Amino acid sequence: MKALSESFRIAELPQAIGSGSRDSNTCIGGDEQLVHIAVSGSSIMSYSVKPTPRMSWSYSIPPSTRVTALSKDVTGNYMYYSTVERKKFHLHRVSCGESEDESKSIPSSSEICDIYVSPDGEYTYTVSKNSIVSCYSGDLSEELWSSGAKASRTVVYSHLIRPNENEDGPMHGTMLTVSSRDVGRKAVLEVRLIGLDGKDSIELLNKEIEEHGTERHHFSYGDGKLFVFRRDQEESAIDVFSVPDLNLVSSTGLLIDDKVSLLAIGKNRVVVSGNDKLYVVDTKYRAVVDEKQMEQPITLRHYNNDVAFGLAQGSKGEWLVGSTVTSGKGTLLEAIGRGTSGVSQWSMSFSDVLLRKNYSAKEYTTALRDSLVSSKLSATKLVEDLGDLREKGDVAGFETRLLQYMKNEVKSDEDVIYEENDTEVDKEVISQVVSLIFSKKGKLELDSSFVPEGAMVYLLTHPLFPTPELDGLLDALYSHPRLFRQAVVTAPTLSGNDLVGALSYPDDEIFRDIVTRIVEEFGRETISEGIKTHYGRGRNTEEILRCVNRLMKLDIGWTIVSCFVDAAGLFAWGDEIVSELSKGINGQVVSLEETSETMILLDEVLRKFTPASSSNDVSKLSKRELKKLSKKKKSNTESRLELGTRDVPDVGATFEARKKEAIRQANDFSKRLPVYTVEKLVI
Repeated sequence: MKALSESFRIAELPQAIGSGSRDSNTCIGGDEQLVHIAVSGSSIMSYSVKPTPRMSWSYSIPPSTRVTALSKDVTGNYMYYSTVERKKFHLHRVSCGESEDESKSIPSSSEICDIYVSPDGEYTYTVSKNSIVSCYSGDLSEELWSSGAKASRTVVYSHLIRPNENEDGPMHGTMLTVSSRDVGRKAVLEVRLIGLDGKDSIELLNKEIEEHGTERHHFSYGDGKLFVFRRDQEESAIDVFSVPDLNLVSSTGLLIDDKVSLLAIGKNRVVVSGNDKLYVVDTKYRAVVDEKQMEQPITLRHYNNDVAFGLAQGSKGEWLVGSTVTSGKGTLLEAIGRGTSGVSQWSMSFSDVLLRKNYSAKEYTTALRDSLVSSKLSATKLVEDLGDLREKGDVAGFETRLLQYMKNEVKSDEDVIYEENDTEVDKEVISQVVSLIFSKKGKLELDSSFVPEGAMVYLLTHPLFPTPELDGLLDALYSHPRLFRQAVVTAPTLSGNDLVGALSYPDDEIFRDIVTRIVEEFGRETISEGIKTHYGRGRNTEEILRCVNRLMKLDIGWTIVSCFVDAAGLFAWGDEIVSELSKGINGQVVSLEETSETMILLDEVLRKFTPASSSNDVSKLSKRELKKLSKKKKSNTESRLELGTRDVPDVGATFEARKKEAIRQANDFSKRLPVYTVEKLVI
């Protein structure tokens, strides 16, 4: 599934004035049609994204002002934003539509980090850094009420859960806030749900969750779930909590070492930035649905209408950028084979305790842990032993150690392949064993001095063989026909592009295997794309001719022949390749016609010269007489074929000429036999 598009630039941002990072000096919001951005000390701007990005409104702000939050009302007539200027805090409203009202502002007791305007425009709600929730009149003429501050709490994330028309609840929605606070030596996160109805606020939930990791957490809310990205020394993961009960639903490992940001984009799905990439992660099935390399790192800030907006550093300045992100259907089919690469403490361990015996909850947990620990120790010892044998260059010892671990007994006189009753291991074990055999020095290579063929044949038949991680596998095995053929036939998830590129392999039997797997596993579109990659849309004439001629000669893969035409296009093939292919096909057609006509003539001759016997007469003969008659017919047939067999001269390509020559030869043949056994051959 392709869920991500290339990022596109919307606008280059003016230079922010003031201390702090660009993230702290820039606010991004949006509605159904526009994306809004405020740059501290510069201006507030609104951009339309479709069909092409363009500025639709802007408003200048003083150079000494730092913008902390912004929001637009439902009508689109007013922009609300909060500022910090000389340690004073204000909430502002400015006209950005048809209204010509003057801008208004009202002081605030603390720094505001989020703003929400009620659907009817009569109330404006704010969330402050010190966890105070306040309500103002829509025109900012007065502060209506304010909740008390929570001591030693700092709001790190807030989100307005809009009211649902089909459900009972607060009239203006529910504010979700996440605050960080220290309890002794332990850091905790306090999650609050606050109902908003204009008259007052109602605290619906106040629950603490332990803060894991050594770095700041990142949060996003979507479809009844709070997504939390955490990272510590051992692992990084996305934890998912249900709202409002705040129970941990799932945890998806995702290895990211760089700066992280995330946005919820749909049910169970988030888009994550990090490692100079964007990832679409399915937290239900713990899979990376799609990922894309970015030209520059992106800090995600807002998601709306299938577009993720963020900030990216360019060569001369910073840009507001967007990337189209499709959330997909959220099905298991989209997630199959795309498991995340998070680091787990149980890596290289395996257990099938649940399949062998039914335990109580406590017994099962104990047995499961013991099994995981035991299998991890055993697998770790295997990899260490294989590493020592690899350093010594002991090929035989390497194969014996691996195969004895995977199987109880090994027969040396035959190839050892994977079977269902083999030792079950974690995929990381197979990956580490494979990494001992192959080396990556720019490209994948196989050391000619260390080629454990027996072990490699087994690994290439194992369903956990890490084909996607071994880019250029067939190229690395090209000089080893046995291993090359094994990879072609059994290596799991081998790409169609790699197989099409291998069609130049000289051995006909291996060529047959390649064609068979291509035709059985891949569709015309995939095959055509591979041909475009390796044969250059019909420009590589000699290679195309060689491949097509082999396919016709071996009478296999006619689907691939038609894909060559699809890949090149109707008018992309030059006269040379068309004439060569036409010549080869015409030659085969003529050969088939001649063979067919010869068989017709031979059948006619034998039918005319074989004396007919009624079934009644034959049925009256004894076994001895039938035996004699059979021998007589056989000798007569052989003598006739001997007398009448000779090369047919080349009399031209027309059917009439060959017909006349056949009649002449039949008449000449009849003169050599007794008159009473010959009838004139008429065709």
